[in-house]
Amino acid sequence: MSEPFAEMLTGGHPNSLGRTEEVVGIVVDDRTRLDELFACLESPDELVRMRAGDGLEKVCRQQEE
Repeated sequence: MSEPFAEMLTGGHPNSLGRTEEVVGIVVDDRTRLDELFACLESPDELVRMRAGDGLEKVCRQQEE
């Protein structure tokens, strides 16, 4: 089983995007995990919410290309 996105997006410096790019790559390769990323927008962790929002925006942009 792969690491949950909420765990991948938490921690680190508040001004950093942490592992957001890694999460984006996973979602682009496996669209079935998009709901998991979307659910991170409701996380009690503000870093997870911020990074999830950024990740969703990047996934959407890749779909436009």
